[in-house]
Amino acid sequence: LRRGLVVKSEYRHNLKRDWEADYLVGVENASYEGRPAFVLVGSKPFQYNSFLLVNPDRMVLDLTGLKLHWAFDGGINENDIVKKVRFSQSGEKTLRLVFDLYRLAGYKIIRDPEHANQLIVVFNYFVEEAVFFHKDNERKVYIKSSAPPNFQVTSVKEPRRLVIDFKGATLGGQTGTFSGDGEWIKNVRMSQFDPETVRVVLDLNGTAPCFVIPAPDDPNSVEVR
Repeated sequence: LRRGLVVKSEYRHNLKRDWEADYLVGVENASYEGRPAFVLVGSKPFQYNSFLLVNPDRMVLDLTGLKLHWAFDGGINENDIVKKVRFSQSGEKTLRLVFDLYRLAGYKIIRDPEHANQLIVVFNYFVEEAVFFHKDNERKVYIKSSAPPNFQVTSVKEPRRLVIDFKGATLGGQTGTFSGDGEWIKNVRMSQFDPETVRVVLDLNGTAPCFVIPAPDDPNSVEVR
């Protein structure tokens, strides 16, 4: 036995080795589309269950049938969302990972299509606020986020409004409806449309054309011009 491996069969000079048990052998910091992520590596494919808890904010991930490998050091670097990862064994059948969060964030879990024994845990970025800028004839709205945003824009004519959907995002600041600039924008509405999408709606006055672009001076913002 070495590092959890055992000899399963022997034929002449050929040895077939396998793990003595199903282990979690690694958790690595990663990035996915600019968002903080972790890669979980098992000795074999495994099943999981996950959920969020509050007070304190945390995400719990139960891995079925895994043990923590004896050489696992648990040294996980924090990021903008996760401040600590804790591990505990619940009997022989469940290994629990608790991601302690600075603030509650949505997430998704992706099975690596090329490695059945790996999971990618991806946390949402935050859409923080909408800020107005008006100088002379130049009018803008900056929508600020905690990471480079992935967004889709829809224009609606009746009543006239601009809908911006931020994918892989959690609403981190303003919520509800607040007043616009009184000229170009009547209202701005910000909401968590679904667990993966923050929706920002700008109710527009008049007929002036407008468009949405990544902010040239800030990769974590978009501009509405």
